[in-house]
Amino acid sequence: DGSGKEVQKFEYPHALAAKKLEKQMKADPEMLPYFFGNSNDFLELKIRVVESVLKEKESEGVATIDTGIETMRLAEYANDQVM
Repeated sequence: DGSGKEVQKFEYPHALAAKKLEKQMKADPEMLPYFFGNSNDFLELKIRVVESVLKEKESEGVATIDTGIETMRLAEYANDQVM
């Protein structure tokens, strides 16, 4: 909150996901753990992009290059304001 008191705490990954992540890391120790934790999101993204290419239409819920550029501009602006 505004006084610096911790309001809520979240742990990632949660216990069940942590067990799955540990198993995946043992099976493929060269892979960065980040990719295991986000693999479902990456798969969904790939599916949406491939489907959009096949149907020759824009991907639903996928950021465009223009969105990415604007996001980077905002991040750079925010970084300048903090520094």
